[in-house]
Amino acid sequence: MKSCFKIFFAVLFFSPLSQAIELNILQPNYRCQSKEFITDNTLALIVLQDKVSGLNHIEIEQAWFGGIRRAYFEVSERVEKNGDRQPVIFEGSGIKLAIEHAASTTSEQHPLQAVLQIPLGNGEVKSEMLICESLL
Repeated sequence: MKSCFKIFFAVLFFSPLSQAIELNILQPNYRCQSKEFITDNTLALIVLQDKVSGLNHIEIEQAWFGGIRRAYFEVSERVEKNGDRQPVIFEGSGIKLAIEHAASTTSEQHPLQAVLQIPLGNGEVKSEMLICESLL
């Protein structure tokens, strides 16, 4: 049976003015936004969910010289033998989004930390720290 995808959230609505990146992670119900405004209008990001498996996926499109580069990210939560939760990693086509649950914070604080890393070429990487808040 073919996996059925539904677009849950499209993000990065850019105008010529600088805006902040914002993305919604529907499971586990967090919204994340970049701390600083950015001028990059070459990115588009979509969060998808496979209705059959229930897994979230993230798709990022980045315009560059050769056209549009697409990265597809599948959720892969790593768990160590001691049971500590490791960052959820979304990775593909050189773009990386790491999401980490901080166990020592209260729900009023920011229990989810997210970093979006985008390669700029020549070995340079642009990192966007995201501020996250619970939607519950």
